[in-house]
Amino acid sequence: MPLIVPILIGLISIILPGFFLALALLKKTNLPLFEIVAIGFIFGMIFPPTMIWLESYLIPLSPIFAFSTGLYNVNVVILTIVGILLSVQQGAFSSFLPSAFPENMSLIKKGMEKDYKKRIASLRERISELGTDIKVIKDHQKEEQALMERHRDELALLENAGPEEKRKIMAAHADQERQLFERHEAEEQQLVASTSGEAPKPGINVVWLALLVIMVLTFATRMLSIGIAPRYFEFDPYFDMISTQYILTYGFQLLTEHAAWPTLLNGTIHRIQPLVPYLEAYWYNLAGSNPAASTVNTTLLSNVSSWYPPLTAALLVFVVFMFLYHEYGEFVALIGAGLAAVMPVLLTTFIAGEQLLEPWGIFALIFFYSSYLLAVNNPKELRFAVLAGIAFSSNFLGAHYYTVPAGILSMYIVLQGLIHVFRDEKTKDFFRMNLVLIGITALFYVLYGPYNATLALRTPNILGVPIIVSFPLAALLFVALFEYVPKLAKKRNMINAVNRTLYIEWLVALVILSIMAILFTPLGRPFQSYLALSVKFTTPSSPLFMTVQEYAPTGVNYNFGAGGFGIIGESIGGISIIVWAVMIAFSVLEILAIYQRNSKSSILAIAGIWPLAIAGMIEAKYLPHFGIAYIIAIGIILGELGLYFSKGGVSNSKAKRYLAIAGVAILAIEALPVLFQLVTAASNPSCAAISQAGNQLGAVLYCNVVPNYWISATNWMKANVGPYAPRILAWWDYGDWINWFGNSNAVIRGDNSVPTQDYKTAAYYVMTPNEGFNATKLGAYMNSIQAKYMLLDNQLVPKWGALDFLACTYVNQTSEQYALQQGRLYGLPFVLGTSGCEIRHDPAYIFIPISQSINSYCQFSSNSTAIALKGIVILGQSPTNITYCVPQQFFKTGNATFLLSANGTRTNAIITTALYQGSTTVQGQQFVSFMLLYAPNGRNDTITDAPSLFYNSTYYRGYFLGHLSGFSLAYPSNFTGINYVNSTHDVLIYQYNNYTGGIPPHTQKPSWATNNYSVPG
Repeated sequence: MPLIVPILIGLISIILPGFFLALALLKKTNLPLFEIVAIGFIFGMIFPPTMIWLESYLIPLSPIFAFSTGLYNVNVVILTIVGILLSVQQGAFSSFLPSAFPENMSLIKKGMEKDYKKRIASLRERISELGTDIKVIKDHQKEEQALMERHRDELALLENAGPEEKRKIMAAHADQERQLFERHEAEEQQLVASTSGEAPKPGINVVWLALLVIMVLTFATRMLSIGIAPRYFEFDPYFDMISTQYILTYGFQLLTEHAAWPTLLNGTIHRIQPLVPYLEAYWYNLAGSNPAASTVNTTLLSNVSSWYPPLTAALLVFVVFMFLYHEYGEFVALIGAGLAAVMPVLLTTFIAGEQLLEPWGIFALIFFYSSYLLAVNNPKELRFAVLAGIAFSSNFLGAHYYTVPAGILSMYIVLQGLIHVFRDEKTKDFFRMNLVLIGITALFYVLYGPYNATLALRTPNILGVPIIVSFPLAALLFVALFEYVPKLAKKRNMINAVNRTLYIEWLVALVILSIMAILFTPLGRPFQSYLALSVKFTTPSSPLFMTVQEYAPTGVNYNFGAGGFGIIGESIGGISIIVWAVMIAFSVLEILAIYQRNSKSSILAIAGIWPLAIAGMIEAKYLPHFGIAYIIAIGIILGELGLYFSKGGVSNSKAKRYLAIAGVAILAIEALPVLFQLVTAASNPSCAAISQAGNQLGAVLYCNVVPNYWISATNWMKANVGPYAPRILAWWDYGDWINWFGNSNAVIRGDNSVPTQDYKTAAYYVMTPNEGFNATKLGAYMNSIQAKYMLLDNQLVPKWGALDFLACTYVNQTSEQYALQQGRLYGLPFVLGTSGCEIRHDPAYIFIPISQSINSYCQFSSNSTAIALKGIVILGQSPTNITYCVPQQFFKTGNATFLLSANGTRTNAIITTALYQGSTTVQGQQFVSFMLLYAPNGRNDTITDAPSLFYNSTYYRGYFLGHLSGFSLAYPSNFTGINYVNSTHDVLIYQYNNYTGGIPPHTQKPSWATNNYSVPG
């Protein structure tokens, strides 16, 4: 089947049901048609996979509900029909019906329709279809709402007035309302006239076209890496796609599996959130699956799954636009959309190959922000509350991002509710809107709860209600108590008057009571659990997290520009001046907006943006999240300044022009370097040329691949081990590759379900026989964990600091607290590698001076012609009393070379360019450094003079010396030398000779599964 056919079918399966469902929900809200179509596309990525996931609950009743392409298509048809019927029922098609005499009919309708409110509602539907300036409508609606509230307040003051006085006031109100609506009607009629003629004038339609272009370019740039997607150098995406393999193999996602973590006898939970894997499974079948094959085609599955991150990147651009557009208009919104398209960290996070859940999580979070913004600005329009509920639910249906939106929503409800009460504003619509949102969320969570996806069991709850629902409800209850308790007290004559002073006193009392409840009663446990869970994933909360690259600390003075923000986040003089200037300006302007014009969106922005900023200032993992929040903050600064300068006057007009120039300049300086790198790399996607040019984005898009030697090793696993054989012991980074590329069972893996197993594995790699970690103990351990094979690779050298720290933690010779204490000494979050245990197990390094003087050379006997440079041996961060002489031939040939002693005799220490560590400056002198190797010089391949225990570790003996007692080398078959001499074997796999550990459990396929796929599980 030509590729275009499955692509078209896949798009139709998204567009058709999503559009009609969105049309039914949103057509009457005056949203522009472009926004409804885009939201429909989002719905199309949510509802069909949600349907087929929900049907998996019914599999025990009938296997017909197991995943299949046919069932997915049936759901698409059902959802499309439901969407069409709902659209008809809602009258969403009425404005699309053709008229023979549209202009005359419009005049007749206007003449017949005496109700100005109905006339203007019809007019606004027309404006929405034309895609004209929705901001005008928003401004008009705000004026209308303000007038209604003023009238309501005036009538409340006339409670004791006579009937005649009330009648006059109400007549005046009606006249004021009619005049305002008719003025708005006239202005909006002019707006229609300017865009509905035969030759439409350039206007907002150009904006939608520009937005569409930005979205398409965003998708296209992220798809540049599709060529390397099946071998993209990452770990987590493969773990997530294994869930898709389970859907294809078993017809549903397994709850638990046995592909790793043998100490969990019942298996580990590997059921990720359903939206993405069910989408991927459907796309895989569309693209030409082969159920008769013995395994799922991982290359094909990677390729089809790789469409998902670029699609969400384009939708992320849209929801950023949506957030800014409805508050500040099209110009600011396009600037924000453009920045979201070109910020480097958002580009690399959403490329083909990064098909883990993070892209969906970031997109869904901003989708919720944007949808909720519509709801808070239009609390009477409950359709927006429904939309916000769907957006909120997509956070936990598509990713495990439930703590952030739950916290942000709760924070906003409290802040906005307090402001409503202090301003003496009506809160009925506020409560109703939020209750609808929470109700929609609760409905989805009731369906989602029994699914028991990963991390779901960690969700705290209040009285059995998960915080996803209970936190916002608790926030509403707090506001209700704050508002109504004083009023009830006055009604019962318990107090004389309700005023601001009383409310302040009552707020202080409520806060104190809440803190006491959190600290001293069972009701506080979910709040404490929430904080603990948030801290766990945003701080170095465990020894394991201290060694994971994505949890690397950043800090308030981190160079966010180098971290992926681009030029708009660059440090100046080593200080994050730009980032802090933006965040401070954003905060000040939003506080002023809250005070001066009662801006609800400003409260939401503060509640939403600062938590992401704080997370990004703690760990590298959250830089993409902070990046998108940072873009919205820049857009808000431009928007708020634009509103300020819109008050009139020539000087203000000039200021607005300068502000527009500034916005375009910000986008240009951010986009041009990125576009240059993209175009340069795309025109010559040679990794050698990309590396030579220092093109970082090009390297990520075209060169970040799993090395060939790893592919060869995993191909050997697939052919010689497989899913029905014992496990392969390797460092946890590689467990996902063993499962995915090798189609075999691992011991530990990237999900780190049992961190202590990571520590123990590290100890068997790092520790020595003298410390009790001998060949006999290693064999017994492998039998206990069903591991017949042990893998050693070259990348454990740069990762040694992590293994060393965790191994020493396992044997209680260092700890997390010690690393934190060392961090305080150096002004850092934590420091690894300084404990005595870690230093004793570190490899040694030799530092050789680059700029030589007479003292840099070894002085041999007068009859020696050898020339050698004097190198200093470093262990940990300190020099030792060991020096070696490096022969000149090493610098000429680059071959592995034995070092010389001070008298010119050969030692068993070896230097090789394969272990070059780079150059460094010490006390003003520049050195090059290499990791030292040592050849055996004692009985039974022992090394007697090595400066550290590293050279007697299992890893060193197995990888560099090529021998492990009690093991045979299983891969590669052409092993011809010792790695310290030629470093030609990047991956070695040993087989334990006396293996008796048996075969891991494996989930049997149901009888009705007709495919031949076999996967670990």
